[in-house]
Amino acid sequence: MNEELLKFLLKKNALKFGQFALKSGRTSPYFFSTGSLDDAESLLKVGEAYAQMIVENDIEFDAILGPAYKGIPLAVATGESLFRLHNRNTRMIYDRKEEKQHGVEGERFFVGNLMRGDRLLMIDDVMTTGFTKFAMLDKLKGMNMELSVPALAILMDREETDENGKSALDELAARGVRTYPILKVSEVFEYLLERDIDGKVYVNQQQYGLFEEYNKKYGTRK
Repeated sequence: MNEELLKFLLKKNALKFGQFALKSGRTSPYFFSTGSLDDAESLLKVGEAYAQMIVENDIEFDAILGPAYKGIPLAVATGESLFRLHNRNTRMIYDRKEEKQHGVEGERFFVGNLMRGDRLLMIDDVMTTGFTKFAMLDKLKGMNMELSVPALAILMDREETDENGKSALDELAARGVRTYPILKVSEVFEYLLERDIDGKVYVNQQQYGLFEEYNKKYGTRK
C-alpha cells in the first residue's frame, strides 16, 4: 500500500470517517472524495502515484480516458507525470456529460483525438458499485469505433458489491476491463487501526467495528 499517499489524502481531508449517506442509499462509516484535492501539490502527488502504478504493472494502452468530471484532472495529472517521470507521452481523452450541439462532429461526446481501435486506460477516483464505469463502456461502444478499455486505474477501491450482491470488479473483468486500485479500503482500515498519524488516530476500535458491520452487508471481503 502507498502509505505516503494515504497520509497525504488524510491531510487533505479526502478520506473522512463518521456516518455518510452515499448516492447508492447506503450509510457508510467513511467517505472518500477527490474533491478536496484542489491544488497543484495534490494533483502532482496523485498523478505520480497513478503513473508509478501504471509503470509497475506495465499497463498497455493508446490513450488515457478521464470521465467527467473528477476523472478529468486525474487524467491530466497522470499524463503529465508519465511524461515528466517516465518519458512516456500519451493522448488524453475526456467525455462530455451533455452532447455538444455545435462545432466539430467528432467532439459531440468526447474531447480529444479519439482514434478507431484505441485501447483506453480509464482513470477515475473511486470504485463503489461500478455504475458510472459501465455507463462509460456503453457510451464508448455507441461510438462504433472499435474502442476498448483494457484497464481501469482508481485511487480507492471500496471493495463493495452492487444491489444484487455482485462485485463490480468481477463484472468489469467479464467485459474485458482489469481494475488497478492504488488503495483498497480494507487495507486502509487495517493500517490505520489505532495508528497515530501526526498526532491523530483516525480509526479506533469502534470505527473499525462499524466498518466490519458495513463490510458484512456490502463488502466483497466478508
